[in-house]
Amino acid sequence: MTTNGLLTVLLLTIAPCAVYSNCTVGINECDWYPWASWGGCTETCGGNGRQTRNRGICCEADLEYAACVTKCNVPYADGQMSQECGATCFNSGSFHDGICLCVDGFEGKCCENSKCLASATTTTPVPERVCQDPLWRNGIIKDDHVVSSSDAKGKTSAMAQSNCKQRPCGWCPDPKLPIHDQYIEVTFDKPWVIQAIEIQPPEGTDPNSVVRNYMTNYTFQYQPIGGTKLVTYGREHSGPIYMLGVRGNSVTVVSTLTEIQRPVSERIRISVVDAEHHACFRFEIFGCENLCDCQNGGSCISKNTCLCPPPYYGPNCTYIHLPEVGGCLKPLGMWNNKIKDNQLVVSSSAPEQGKEKARYICCAGEINGAWCPAANDTKPYYEVRLTKPHLVAMLMFEQPNVQHYWELPDTYMKTFTLQYHNIYNGAMETYVAGADAIYNATVSYSPILDPYLLTDVIRITPETWEKAPCFRLEIIGCDPDEGPAGAVLPDSSILGRRRREIKYSLRRHPTN
Repeated sequence: MTTNGLLTVLLLTIAPCAVYSNCTVGINECDWYPWASWGGCTETCGGNGRQTRNRGICCEADLEYAACVTKCNVPYADGQMSQECGATCFNSGSFHDGICLCVDGFEGKCCENSKCLASATTTTPVPERVCQDPLWRNGIIKDDHVVSSSDAKGKTSAMAQSNCKQRPCGWCPDPKLPIHDQYIEVTFDKPWVIQAIEIQPPEGTDPNSVVRNYMTNYTFQYQPIGGTKLVTYGREHSGPIYMLGVRGNSVTVVSTLTEIQRPVSERIRISVVDAEHHACFRFEIFGCENLCDCQNGGSCISKNTCLCPPPYYGPNCTYIHLPEVGGCLKPLGMWNNKIKDNQLVVSSSAPEQGKEKARYICCAGEINGAWCPAANDTKPYYEVRLTKPHLVAMLMFEQPNVQHYWELPDTYMKTFTLQYHNIYNGAMETYVAGADAIYNATVSYSPILDPYLLTDVIRITPETWEKAPCFRLEIIGCDPDEGPAGAVLPDSSILGRRRREIKYSLRRHPTN
């Protein structure tokens, strides 16, 4: 299909149906959302395990759980539930009165050990350990990776390590800081898959002393790959999940282990929700380096799902939706900041939607994550100034990002006018008007320029849009001095002045 000199490639984004409101359909304000699935059991077998599940409550946008239950006048604890688990015995053993009763020939907590050492085989199933490496214990998390909102005297963030060797152990926040401002944060050297979080009580100098200060509930935040802000785990499902911290009574306290759905992140945060006297704790993060086979520079963002750099797509970034048009198919650098912020010029920007938000694959987890002009801007435009003239072959557009995976964007630019700087007469000239950018909430366009442009400035002027002309994009092209586009494309396929007689190489001035 051609439109005013542009060949159009459609990029389909698969997404479920959208529900765009504060509450899901059928859920009113102050109604509980359905229960989330049960978390992992603290014991694989042999009983005495605990597992938990949580549910969110519908309330005003951006209102946290504690404020919601207060406003709705419902018990705080109604959002949490726990149960016993781990009642599994191997090798035909049976679970009774809290223990495994083993058949003849087997023993152990789970009946996992054979008494007959000469036996060549055993039917004992071995639990599969996938993505369960202890990241702090294995040295992936280093002490200087961990920071906190504040520290009580002598209770630094480095003391939060689960296998702290020197007592007393455990981080404590400054008690003068409001409890909902207390957190501990980890920044990794590179992205890691997060599988589970273990919260442990602090330890005093005397290991037999009763622990009276510990965190009881918390939320987990992570920064998605491609995102700039922390996202609260659970918001993408049924509302923020408030996880169980240390559980205890006047006699004893116990740790909790909570499995999560394997987000991939370089930065995570444990934020205190509630505490017994003082929010002290130790922790361990379990995870792994990779659960994907990402190709072509893609980054793993969840199990078997990659975030793909332009122009690739697909679960493993192995597909390319661009046609074969010579050797001029390289992203010029919106997605990876090779094009710097000072090279971007806009007519205006809406709050929290500045010019840097127009970068391809930007803004994961944000509400309407993209560049948008100010609401009162009657002549919006977006301009990219390259450091030298390049051949521009294609523009790749994306809809704004959304906060929840089930949502679809309802704000985006539909059509635009493309202008460019003619490097030989110094004028801004119109290349095409009425070009397609984004079709709907799931389909975006990648218009191929036919002929190519030789320019150092392109300007996108929105013409039509849905609610507001918001978008993200990448520019596909090449440096003509680095070829081989000129060897493949005829001179007539490059437009840089009124007559199409410009040689591809900038090392020599074109003849008139």
